[in-house]
Amino acid sequence: WGRLREIRSACSVGCGPGNDAVGLLAFLSILDRLRGICPSTDSDSWEREAELAAKKEKMVTLLDFAIEEWEDTIINRLRPDLEQRGLVGAVRTESCDVTEPFDSERNTVALFGQGRSQSENGSRVGAGYNHGLTAGMSLPYDFFLISYLLSETRERWDSFVLGIINAAKPGALFYFAEPKPWQLHRLIQLCQRKQTEKEINGSGETWVPSVSFLWLDSSMHRPSMQVLDGRVGPAVLLALKI
Repeated sequence: WGRLREIRSACSVGCGPGNDAVGLLAFLSILDRLRGICPSTDSDSWEREAELAAKKEKMVTLLDFAIEEWEDTIINRLRPDLEQRGLVGAVRTESCDVTEPFDSERNTVALFGQGRSQSENGSRVGAGYNHGLTAGMSLPYDFFLISYLLSETRERWDSFVLGIINAAKPGALFYFAEPKPWQLHRLIQLCQRKQTEKEINGSGETWVPSVSFLWLDSSMHRPSMQVLDGRVGPAVLLALKI
């Protein structure tokens, strides 16, 4: 819970038109209100200023293969409403392809470049994202959302997903949601295999993270059920890069 309260930048991969990032922003707003950052509308002016400042810190990046097809119709109409409600300071959009290697030119620009970010006054923002891809540089996001994507791109996402986990900063959280857990089981196995290869025989030298996983679905309190493919509702997995 402490790490969730500290989220200031999030990246939704394969976001789609009606995406999970909006739900995350609403959830973070509730957390802020509960800890007193977002008081009621009749608060004193200094409290209101503190509330707005906290919300303006939040930045969201939306990545999707076909984002240009519906960005103007949906995202550009949604962006001003999110900003006016104080849920986010800036929304950045970019096209990416999870079936391409993580370090392909397209994906490098999407993850590290400035992209098409706009602030509430219409000007471009994104100095915090304009990193360029250099050796040893971490992705700037606190939280990654990947929903219903691994099953759709089954077994073609390895390079991209393992790449963002590898490039994420320590403490970054990953939220995975899929209709069934089979691809999430595969993700856990791939991460464990990479770590084992590095520890035992020195291979996989580019793989640096240690990752902790926690099931958040119906199997959360039933460890014996977590290895199975049966779930009540979707399969949901949280990963923490240590």
